[in-house]
Amino acid sequence: MNGCLAFDIQHLICQEYDLSGRDLCQLALTSRSWRDAALPRIWAELDAITPLLKLLPEDKWDMKRQLPDVPKLYFALRHPLERADWDAVYDRSRFVKELSVHDTQEEDLHDLSALFSLCSPPAPLFPRLDRLRVELTERRSVLDLWPLLDLLLSPSLTSVHIRDPRSKLAGELDLPSLANQCPHIEDLAICTTRKSHPAYHSDLSAAIEKWDKLDTIVLSLCSPDLLLPLSLHPHLRRLGLIVSTQEAPTDGRCRLPVLPPDCFPSLTFIVWSGLTLFEFATFASLGHVRAMEVICVNHPGEAPLSTELQLAMDAIAAYCDPDALAKIILNHDTEVNASADYALTMEHILPLADFASLQHVSLGVTTGALLSDEDYAELLPCWPHLEHFEVETGADAPAGWVSPATLLALKHFAHFCPKLKELCLPLTAHEVPEYDDIDVVGDDHPLCKLDIGPSSISAPLQEVAEFLRCAFPNLGKIIWTHRRIGDAVQLHPRLRELVMLML
Repeated sequence: MNGCLAFDIQHLICQEYDLSGRDLCQLALTSRSWRDAALPRIWAELDAITPLLKLLPEDKWDMKRQLPDVPKLYFALRHPLERADWDAVYDRSRFVKELSVHDTQEEDLHDLSALFSLCSPPAPLFPRLDRLRVELTERRSVLDLWPLLDLLLSPSLTSVHIRDPRSKLAGELDLPSLANQCPHIEDLAICTTRKSHPAYHSDLSAAIEKWDKLDTIVLSLCSPDLLLPLSLHPHLRRLGLIVSTQEAPTDGRCRLPVLPPDCFPSLTFIVWSGLTLFEFATFASLGHVRAMEVICVNHPGEAPLSTELQLAMDAIAAYCDPDALAKIILNHDTEVNASADYALTMEHILPLADFASLQHVSLGVTTGALLSDEDYAELLPCWPHLEHFEVETGADAPAGWVSPATLLALKHFAHFCPKLKELCLPLTAHEVPEYDDIDVVGDDHPLCKLDIGPSSISAPLQEVAEFLRCAFPNLGKIIWTHRRIGDAVQLHPRLRELVMLML
Protein backbone atom coordinates (compact mmCIF):
# COMPACT_ATOMS: atom_id res chain seq x y z
CA MET A 1 0.00 0.00 0.00
CA ASN A 2 1.18 3.47 -0.78
CA GLY A 3 2.73 5.02 2.34
CA CYS A 4 0.80 8.27 1.99
CA LEU A 5 -2.47 6.39 1.65
CA ALA A 6 -1.68 4.31 4.74
CA PHE A 7 -1.04 7.46 6.77
CA ASP A 8 -4.28 9.00 5.51
CA ILE A 9 -6.18 5.94 6.74
CA GLN A 10 -4.42 6.06 10.11
CA HIS A 11 -5.17 9.77 10.43
CA LEU A 12 -8.83 9.16 9.54
CA ILE A 13 -9.11 6.44 12.18
CA CYS A 14 -7.64 8.69 14.88
CA GLN A 15 -9.71 11.73 13.96
CA GLU A 16 -13.10 10.27 13.08
CA TYR A 17 -13.54 7.22 15.31
CA ASP A 18 -14.72 7.58 18.90
CA LEU A 19 -11.49 6.42 20.52
CA SER A 20 -10.66 6.99 24.16
CA GLY A 21 -7.56 8.85 25.24
CA ARG A 22 -6.05 5.56 26.39
CA ASP A 23 -6.70 3.94 22.99
CA LEU A 24 -5.07 6.85 21.20
CA CYS A 25 -2.01 6.72 23.46
CA GLN A 26 -1.63 2.99 22.83
CA LEU A 27 -1.82 3.57 19.08
CA ALA A 28 0.80 6.32 19.35
CA LEU A 29 3.21 3.85 20.97
CA THR A 30 2.97 1.23 18.22
CA SER A 31 4.88 3.02 15.47
CA ARG A 32 6.07 6.41 14.31
CA SER A 33 3.32 6.68 11.70
CA TRP A 34 0.60 5.90 14.27
CA ARG A 35 2.20 8.43 16.64
CA ASP A 36 2.08 11.15 14.00
CA ALA A 37 -1.57 10.30 13.30
CA ALA A 38 -2.66 10.14 16.95
CA LEU A 39 -0.83 13.14 18.44
CA PRO A 40 -3.12 15.82 16.92
CA ARG A 41 -6.14 14.13 18.49
CA ILE A 42 -4.43 13.44 21.84
CA TRP A 43 -3.44 17.08 22.28
CA ALA A 44 -6.45 18.71 20.59
CA GLU A 45 -8.16 19.44 23.92
CA LEU A 46 -6.41 20.39 27.17
CA ASP A 47 -7.90 21.20 30.57
CA ALA A 48 -4.60 22.35 32.14
CA ILE A 49 -1.30 23.91 31.10
CA THR A 50 1.08 21.95 33.30
CA PRO A 51 1.08 18.79 31.10
CA LEU A 52 2.75 20.89 28.42
CA LEU A 53 5.22 22.49 30.83
CA LYS A 54 6.38 19.04 31.89
CA LEU A 55 7.80 18.65 28.38
CA LEU A 56 10.48 21.20 29.25
CA PRO A 57 13.93 19.66 29.97
CA GLU A 58 13.61 17.62 33.17
CA ASP A 59 16.63 19.24 34.76
CA LYS A 60 14.99 22.69 34.49
CA TRP A 61 11.79 22.18 36.54
CA ASP A 62 10.25 20.42 39.51
CA MET A 63 6.87 20.01 41.20
CA LYS A 64 7.21 21.41 44.72
CA ARG A 65 5.03 21.54 47.76
CA GLN A 66 3.98 25.08 48.62
CA LEU A 67 3.52 24.39 52.35
CA PRO A 68 4.65 21.34 54.36
CA ASP A 69 1.15 20.52 55.59
CA VAL A 70 -0.65 21.27 52.28
CA PRO A 71 -0.76 18.50 49.64
CA LYS A 72 -0.83 21.01 46.79
CA LEU A 73 2.08 20.86 44.33
CA TYR A 74 3.05 23.67 42.03
CA PHE A 75 5.32 23.97 39.02
CA ALA A 76 8.71 25.57 39.78
CA LEU A 77 11.83 26.22 37.76
CA ARG A 78 15.25 25.06 38.91
CA HIS A 79 17.22 27.00 36.27
CA PRO A 80 16.49 29.79 33.76
CA LEU A 81 15.05 28.66 30.44
CA GLU A 82 16.62 29.14 27.05
CA ARG A 83 14.84 29.49 23.73
CA ALA A 84 15.63 25.91 22.69
CA ASP A 85 14.05 24.57 25.89
CA TRP A 86 10.60 25.42 24.49
CA ASP A 87 10.99 23.30 21.34
CA ALA A 88 9.44 20.16 22.86
CA VAL A 89 6.54 22.22 24.22
CA TYR A 90 5.81 23.76 20.82
CA ASP A 91 5.99 20.31 19.24
CA ARG A 92 2.79 19.48 21.17
CA SER A 93 1.16 22.88 21.74
CA ARG A 94 0.78 23.37 17.99
CA PHE A 95 -1.89 20.62 18.08
CA VAL A 96 -3.99 22.24 20.83
CA LYS A 97 -7.27 23.66 19.53
CA GLU A 98 -9.31 23.90 22.73
CA LEU A 99 -7.87 24.91 26.12
CA SER A 100 -9.65 25.14 29.47
CA VAL A 101 -7.72 26.50 32.43
CA HIS A 102 -8.99 26.73 35.99
CA ASP A 103 -7.50 28.46 39.01
CA THR A 104 -7.71 25.42 41.25
CA GLN A 105 -5.59 23.73 43.88
CA GLU A 106 -4.19 21.45 41.19
CA GLU A 107 -3.02 24.34 39.01
CA ASP A 108 -2.61 27.80 40.49
CA LEU A 109 -2.75 30.16 37.53
CA HIS A 110 -1.20 32.95 39.56
CA ASP A 111 1.97 30.89 40.02
CA LEU A 112 2.09 30.14 36.30
CA SER A 113 1.52 33.80 35.49
CA ALA A 114 4.53 34.78 37.62
CA LEU A 115 6.56 32.04 35.96
CA PHE A 116 5.78 33.21 32.43
CA SER A 117 6.48 36.83 33.29
CA LEU A 118 10.07 35.78 34.11
CA CYS A 119 10.65 33.07 31.49
CA SER A 120 8.10 33.64 28.74
CA PRO A 121 8.21 31.57 25.56
CA PRO A 122 9.46 33.40 22.45
CA ALA A 123 6.15 33.06 20.55
CA PRO A 124 2.44 32.44 21.29
CA LEU A 125 2.29 29.28 23.29
CA PHE A 126 -0.68 27.89 21.29
CA PRO A 127 -0.33 29.00 17.66
CA ARG A 128 -3.45 27.13 16.45
CA LEU A 129 -5.72 27.60 19.46
CA ASP A 130 -9.37 27.99 18.47
CA ARG A 131 -11.30 27.99 21.77
CA LEU A 132 -10.13 29.30 25.17
CA ARG A 133 -11.98 28.87 28.47
CA VAL A 134 -10.64 30.54 31.63
CA GLU A 135 -12.43 30.03 34.93
CA LEU A 136 -11.07 31.79 37.98
CA THR A 137 -11.86 31.48 41.66
CA GLU A 138 -12.50 34.20 44.22
CA ARG A 139 -8.77 34.45 44.89
CA ARG A 140 -7.52 36.05 41.70
CA SER A 141 -8.43 38.70 39.17
CA VAL A 142 -7.66 39.13 35.49
CA LEU A 143 -5.06 41.78 36.38
CA ASP A 144 -3.00 39.16 38.22
CA LEU A 145 -3.22 36.83 35.25
CA TRP A 146 -2.85 39.10 32.26
CA PRO A 147 0.80 38.07 31.61
CA LEU A 148 -0.45 34.49 31.33
CA LEU A 149 -3.57 35.30 29.31
CA ASP A 150 -1.48 37.41 26.94
CA LEU A 151 0.54 34.30 26.11
CA LEU A 152 -2.55 32.15 25.61
CA LEU A 153 -4.09 34.49 23.06
CA SER A 154 -3.58 33.51 19.45
CA PRO A 155 -4.64 35.12 16.15
CA SER A 156 -6.45 31.87 15.35
CA LEU A 157 -8.83 32.16 18.34
CA THR A 158 -12.52 32.31 17.49
CA SER A 159 -13.99 31.66 20.95
CA VAL A 160 -13.03 33.18 24.33
CA HIS A 161 -14.92 32.56 27.59
CA ILE A 162 -13.68 34.18 30.81
CA ARG A 163 -15.43 33.67 34.13
CA ASP A 164 -13.93 35.86 36.85
CA PRO A 165 -16.10 36.52 39.93
CA ARG A 166 -13.82 39.19 41.44
CA SER A 167 -12.75 41.11 38.38
CA LYS A 168 -13.53 44.82 38.05
CA LEU A 169 -12.65 44.28 34.39
CA ALA A 170 -11.98 47.93 33.52
CA GLY A 171 -8.22 48.41 33.38
CA GLU A 172 -7.72 44.73 34.19
CA LEU A 173 -8.98 42.85 31.16
CA ASP A 174 -7.04 44.42 28.30
CA LEU A 175 -9.81 44.52 25.71
CA PRO A 176 -7.81 46.50 23.10
CA SER A 177 -5.08 43.84 23.25
CA LEU A 178 -7.69 41.11 23.03
CA ALA A 179 -9.21 42.69 19.91
CA ASN A 180 -5.82 43.28 18.27
CA GLN A 181 -4.39 39.84 19.00
CA CYS A 182 -7.61 37.94 18.24
CA PRO A 183 -9.31 39.66 15.29
CA HIS A 184 -11.43 36.65 14.35
CA ILE A 185 -13.51 36.28 17.53
CA GLU A 186 -16.96 34.81 16.85
CA ASP A 187 -17.93 33.70 20.36
CA LEU A 188 -17.22 35.89 23.42
CA ALA A 189 -18.38 35.48 27.03
CA ILE A 190 -17.17 37.63 29.93
CA CYS A 191 -18.88 36.82 33.22
CA THR A 192 -18.22 38.59 36.50
CA THR A 193 -20.20 39.48 39.62
CA ARG A 194 -18.55 42.83 40.35
CA LYS A 195 -19.56 46.08 38.74
CA SER A 196 -17.15 47.35 36.10
CA HIS A 197 -15.67 50.82 35.55
CA PRO A 198 -17.27 52.91 32.75
CA ALA A 199 -14.04 52.71 30.72
CA TYR A 200 -14.75 49.01 30.27
CA HIS A 201 -17.78 49.78 28.13
CA SER A 202 -15.94 52.13 25.79
CA ASP A 203 -13.13 49.59 25.34
CA LEU A 204 -15.65 46.84 24.75
CA SER A 205 -17.59 48.93 22.23
CA ALA A 206 -14.38 49.53 20.29
CA ALA A 207 -13.49 45.85 20.40
CA ILE A 208 -16.96 44.82 19.25
CA GLU A 209 -16.60 47.00 16.17
CA LYS A 210 -13.43 45.10 15.18
CA TRP A 211 -15.02 41.64 15.45
CA ASP A 212 -17.02 41.68 12.23
CA LYS A 213 -17.77 37.94 12.40
CA LEU A 214 -19.27 37.98 15.88
CA ASP A 215 -21.88 35.23 16.22
CA THR A 216 -22.39 34.84 20.00
CA ILE A 217 -21.76 37.25 22.86
CA VAL A 218 -22.55 37.04 26.59
CA LEU A 219 -21.68 39.99 28.82
CA SER A 220 -22.39 40.51 32.51
CA LEU A 221 -22.86 43.76 34.44
CA CYS A 222 -22.91 45.71 31.21
CA SER A 223 -24.81 48.75 30.01
CA PRO A 224 -27.85 48.57 27.70
CA ASP A 225 -25.96 51.09 25.52
CA LEU A 226 -23.88 48.18 24.20
CA LEU A 227 -26.93 47.16 22.18
CA LEU A 228 -26.05 49.91 19.69
CA PRO A 229 -22.63 48.58 18.52
CA LEU A 230 -23.96 45.03 18.69
CA SER A 231 -26.97 45.88 16.53
CA LEU A 232 -24.72 46.56 13.57
CA HIS A 233 -23.31 43.03 13.39
CA PRO A 234 -24.98 41.19 10.51
CA HIS A 235 -23.93 37.72 11.74
CA LEU A 236 -24.86 38.02 15.45
CA ARG A 237 -27.24 35.17 16.31
CA ARG A 238 -26.97 34.72 20.08
CA LEU A 239 -27.04 37.62 22.54
CA GLY A 240 -26.84 37.48 26.33
CA LEU A 241 -26.83 40.69 28.40
CA ILE A 242 -26.77 40.78 32.19
CA VAL A 243 -27.43 44.34 33.34
CA SER A 244 -26.79 45.31 36.95
CA THR A 245 -30.04 45.19 38.92
CA GLN A 246 -28.89 48.32 40.79
CA GLU A 247 -29.47 50.23 37.58
CA ALA A 248 -33.05 49.02 37.16
CA PRO A 249 -35.40 51.94 36.47
CA THR A 250 -37.89 52.89 39.17
CA ASP A 251 -39.87 55.35 37.09
CA GLY A 252 -40.91 53.03 34.26
CA ARG A 253 -38.56 54.65 31.73
CA CYS A 254 -36.89 52.64 28.99
CA ARG A 255 -33.06 52.50 29.06
CA LEU A 256 -32.61 51.12 25.56
CA PRO A 257 -30.57 53.24 23.14
CA VAL A 258 -32.06 54.45 19.89
CA LEU A 259 -31.40 51.62 17.44
CA PRO A 260 -31.26 51.91 13.65
CA PRO A 261 -33.96 50.22 11.55
CA ASP A 262 -33.37 46.69 10.29
CA CYS A 263 -30.71 45.99 12.94
CA PHE A 264 -30.01 42.54 14.42
CA PRO A 265 -30.90 40.84 11.10
CA SER A 266 -29.65 37.41 12.21
CA LEU A 267 -30.63 37.41 15.91
CA THR A 268 -32.35 34.15 16.95
CA PHE A 269 -31.40 33.74 20.63
CA ILE A 270 -31.70 36.37 23.34
CA VAL A 271 -31.10 36.16 27.09
CA TRP A 272 -31.72 39.33 29.10
CA SER A 273 -31.23 39.71 32.82
CA GLY A 274 -31.69 43.07 34.50
CA LEU A 275 -33.79 44.45 31.65
CA THR A 276 -37.51 44.77 32.33
CA LEU A 277 -40.35 43.11 30.48
CA PHE A 278 -41.44 46.59 29.39
CA GLU A 279 -38.01 47.19 27.86
CA PHE A 280 -38.16 43.82 26.12
CA ALA A 281 -41.63 44.63 24.77
CA THR A 282 -40.24 47.93 23.45
CA PHE A 283 -37.31 46.11 21.83
CA ALA A 284 -39.65 43.56 20.24
CA SER A 285 -42.06 46.20 18.97
CA LEU A 286 -39.21 47.73 16.94
CA GLY A 287 -39.08 44.55 14.89
CA HIS A 288 -35.83 43.10 16.25
CA VAL A 289 -37.24 39.65 17.17
CA ARG A 290 -38.57 38.48 13.82
CA ALA A 291 -36.62 35.21 13.61
CA MET A 292 -36.32 34.60 17.35
CA GLU A 293 -36.03 30.95 18.43
CA VAL A 294 -35.23 31.44 22.13
CA ILE A 295 -36.39 34.28 24.42
CA CYS A 296 -35.27 34.41 28.05
CA VAL A 297 -35.97 37.51 30.16
CA ASN A 298 -35.20 37.83 33.87
CA HIS A 299 -37.09 40.90 35.10
CA PRO A 300 -35.10 42.87 37.73
CA GLY A 301 -36.19 44.06 41.14
CA GLU A 302 -39.81 43.64 42.07
CA ALA A 303 -41.85 41.33 39.90
CA PRO A 304 -43.48 42.98 36.88
CA LEU A 305 -47.00 44.30 36.87
CA SER A 306 -49.70 42.36 35.10
CA THR A 307 -49.77 45.03 32.38
CA GLU A 308 -46.03 44.61 31.74
CA LEU A 309 -46.40 40.87 31.32
CA GLN A 310 -49.32 41.39 28.96
CA LEU A 311 -47.31 43.90 26.90
CA ALA A 312 -44.43 41.43 26.58
CA MET A 313 -46.70 38.55 25.57
CA ASP A 314 -48.57 40.69 23.04
CA ALA A 315 -45.27 41.91 21.57
CA ILE A 316 -44.05 38.34 21.17
CA ALA A 317 -47.29 37.38 19.43
CA ALA A 318 -47.18 40.40 17.14
CA TYR A 319 -43.53 40.44 16.10
CA CYS A 320 -42.09 36.89 16.43
CA ASP A 321 -42.37 34.27 13.73
CA PRO A 322 -44.78 31.58 15.05
CA ASP A 323 -42.88 28.90 13.14
CA ALA A 324 -39.50 29.86 14.63
CA LEU A 325 -40.01 30.46 18.36
CA ALA A 326 -39.24 27.27 20.30
CA LYS A 327 -38.39 28.42 23.83
CA ILE A 328 -39.70 31.19 26.07
CA ILE A 329 -38.65 31.82 29.68
CA LEU A 330 -39.96 34.81 31.64
CA ASN A 331 -38.84 35.13 35.27
CA HIS A 332 -38.13 37.81 37.80
CA ASP A 333 -35.12 38.27 40.07
CA THR A 334 -35.84 35.99 43.02
CA GLU A 335 -32.87 37.38 44.98
CA VAL A 336 -34.86 40.48 45.86
CA ASN A 337 -37.41 38.25 47.60
CA ALA A 338 -40.33 39.91 45.87
CA SER A 339 -43.20 38.31 44.01
CA ALA A 340 -46.07 39.51 41.92
CA ASP A 341 -49.42 40.31 43.43
CA TYR A 342 -51.35 38.64 40.63
CA ALA A 343 -51.68 35.18 39.13
CA LEU A 344 -51.14 34.00 35.57
CA THR A 345 -54.38 34.03 33.62
CA MET A 346 -55.58 32.73 30.30
CA GLU A 347 -55.49 36.28 28.97
CA HIS A 348 -51.76 36.47 29.66
CA ILE A 349 -50.84 33.22 27.94
CA LEU A 350 -53.37 33.08 25.11
CA PRO A 351 -51.14 35.13 22.72
CA LEU A 352 -48.79 32.12 22.59
CA ALA A 353 -51.50 29.83 21.21
CA ASP A 354 -50.39 30.48 17.61
CA PHE A 355 -46.82 29.28 18.24
CA ALA A 356 -47.05 25.64 17.21
CA SER A 357 -43.27 25.15 17.37
CA LEU A 358 -42.98 25.87 21.10
CA GLN A 359 -40.99 23.23 22.98
CA HIS A 360 -40.26 25.03 26.25
CA VAL A 361 -42.61 27.38 28.13
CA SER A 362 -41.58 28.69 31.56
CA LEU A 363 -43.50 31.57 33.15
CA GLY A 364 -42.33 32.40 36.66
CA VAL A 365 -43.25 36.07 36.89
CA THR A 366 -46.53 35.66 38.79
CA THR A 367 -47.87 34.21 42.01
CA GLY A 368 -49.47 30.94 40.97
CA ALA A 369 -51.61 30.30 37.93
CA LEU A 370 -55.35 30.73 37.48
CA LEU A 371 -55.50 28.38 34.52
CA SER A 372 -58.37 25.90 34.66
CA ASP A 373 -58.73 22.43 33.16
CA GLU A 374 -60.70 23.99 30.30
CA ASP A 375 -57.90 26.50 29.67
CA TYR A 376 -55.33 23.72 29.36
CA ALA A 377 -57.68 21.76 27.09
CA GLU A 378 -57.81 24.81 24.80
CA LEU A 379 -54.08 25.63 24.88
CA LEU A 380 -52.29 22.29 24.75
CA PRO A 381 -53.49 21.14 21.30
CA CYS A 382 -51.67 24.22 19.97
CA TRP A 383 -48.30 22.92 21.24
CA PRO A 384 -47.77 19.36 19.93
CA HIS A 385 -43.98 19.63 20.33
CA LEU A 386 -44.01 20.78 23.96
CA GLU A 387 -41.23 19.20 26.07
CA HIS A 388 -41.13 21.48 29.13
CA PHE A 389 -43.98 23.44 30.70
CA GLU A 390 -43.66 25.43 33.92
CA VAL A 391 -45.75 28.02 35.70
CA GLU A 392 -45.26 29.46 39.17
CA THR A 393 -46.65 26.91 41.60
CA GLY A 394 -47.91 29.43 44.16
CA ALA A 395 -45.32 28.84 46.90
CA ASP A 396 -45.42 32.61 47.60
CA ALA A 397 -49.17 32.93 47.23
CA PRO A 398 -51.36 34.06 50.12
CA ALA A 399 -52.51 31.42 52.57
CA GLY A 400 -55.55 29.55 51.35
CA TRP A 401 -54.79 30.12 47.66
CA VAL A 402 -56.13 27.20 45.59
CA SER A 403 -55.32 26.36 41.99
CA PRO A 404 -58.34 25.88 39.72
CA ALA A 405 -56.51 23.15 37.76
CA THR A 406 -57.13 19.55 38.82
CA LEU A 407 -55.77 16.14 37.91
CA LEU A 408 -57.89 16.42 34.78
CA ALA A 409 -55.32 18.92 33.50
CA LEU A 410 -52.71 16.17 33.65
CA LYS A 411 -54.92 14.08 31.36
CA HIS A 412 -54.82 16.90 28.84
CA PHE A 413 -51.01 17.04 29.04
CA ALA A 414 -50.81 13.26 28.58
CA HIS A 415 -53.16 13.38 25.60
CA PHE A 416 -52.00 16.48 23.73
CA CYS A 417 -48.26 16.59 24.57
CA PRO A 418 -46.67 13.25 23.60
CA LYS A 419 -43.14 14.72 23.86
CA LEU A 420 -43.50 16.30 27.32
CA LYS A 421 -40.55 15.51 29.63
CA GLU A 422 -40.90 18.00 32.52
CA LEU A 423 -44.04 19.57 33.97
CA CYS A 424 -44.46 22.09 36.78
CA LEU A 425 -47.92 23.39 37.71
CA PRO A 426 -50.09 23.65 40.85
CA LEU A 427 -53.09 21.34 41.22
CA THR A 428 -56.15 20.77 43.34
CA ALA A 429 -57.00 17.09 43.71
CA HIS A 430 -60.20 16.46 45.65
CA GLU A 431 -61.19 13.59 43.36
CA VAL A 432 -59.45 11.37 40.86
CA PRO A 433 -60.82 11.34 37.29
CA GLU A 434 -61.25 8.17 35.30
CA TYR A 435 -57.98 7.12 33.78
CA ASP A 436 -58.96 4.12 31.66
CA ASP A 437 -59.48 6.31 28.60
CA ILE A 438 -56.24 8.30 28.86
CA ASP A 439 -54.85 8.43 25.35
CA VAL A 440 -51.09 8.41 25.85
CA VAL A 441 -48.19 7.17 23.77
CA GLY A 442 -48.39 3.63 25.13
CA ASP A 443 -45.68 3.02 27.69
CA ASP A 444 -43.39 5.52 26.00
CA HIS A 445 -44.74 8.83 27.28
CA PRO A 446 -41.47 10.58 28.20
CA LEU A 447 -42.60 12.64 31.23
CA CYS A 448 -39.99 11.96 33.90
CA LYS A 449 -40.35 14.94 36.28
CA LEU A 450 -43.51 16.41 37.82
CA ASP A 451 -43.53 19.40 40.20
CA ILE A 452 -46.96 20.17 41.64
CA GLY A 453 -45.76 22.73 44.20
CA PRO A 454 -47.97 23.21 47.28
CA SER A 455 -50.93 21.46 45.66
CA SER A 456 -54.00 20.65 47.69
CA ILE A 457 -54.57 16.89 47.55
CA SER A 458 -57.43 15.48 49.60
CA ALA A 459 -58.19 12.50 47.35
CA PRO A 460 -56.86 9.09 48.47
CA LEU A 461 -53.15 8.95 47.69
CA GLN A 462 -53.48 5.37 46.45
CA GLU A 463 -55.87 6.51 43.71
CA VAL A 464 -53.69 9.53 42.88
CA ALA A 465 -50.64 7.28 42.56
CA GLU A 466 -52.50 4.86 40.25
CA PHE A 467 -53.66 7.78 38.12
CA LEU A 468 -50.13 9.17 37.76
CA ARG A 469 -48.67 5.73 37.04
CA CYS A 470 -51.23 5.17 34.30
CA ALA A 471 -50.90 8.62 32.72
CA PHE A 472 -47.09 8.83 32.93
CA PRO A 473 -45.54 5.36 33.19
CA ASN A 474 -41.98 6.75 33.01
CA LEU A 475 -42.43 9.31 35.79
CA GLY A 476 -39.31 9.09 37.97
CA LYS A 477 -39.36 12.26 40.10
CA ILE A 478 -42.20 14.04 41.90
CA ILE A 479 -41.89 17.31 43.83
CA TRP A 480 -44.69 18.17 46.23
CA THR A 481 -43.92 21.09 48.50
CA HIS A 482 -45.61 22.05 51.75
CA ARG A 483 -44.66 25.68 52.29
CA ARG A 484 -41.84 28.19 51.89
CA ILE A 485 -39.76 29.18 54.93
CA GLY A 486 -37.61 32.14 53.96
CA ASP A 487 -35.64 31.03 50.90
CA ALA A 488 -36.12 27.34 51.69
CA VAL A 489 -38.97 25.21 50.41
CA GLN A 490 -40.24 22.49 52.72
CA LEU A 491 -41.37 19.24 51.11
CA HIS A 492 -44.84 17.95 51.86
CA PRO A 493 -44.86 15.37 54.68
CA ARG A 494 -46.93 12.97 52.53
CA LEU A 495 -44.60 13.12 49.51
CA ARG A 496 -42.70 10.01 50.57
CA GLU A 497 -45.98 8.09 50.92
CA LEU A 498 -47.06 9.13 47.42
CA VAL A 499 -43.72 8.09 45.94
CA MET A 500 -43.84 4.71 47.68
CA LEU A 501 -47.36 4.05 46.37
CA MET A 502 -46.15 4.64 42.82
CA LEU A 503 -43.43 2.01 43.04
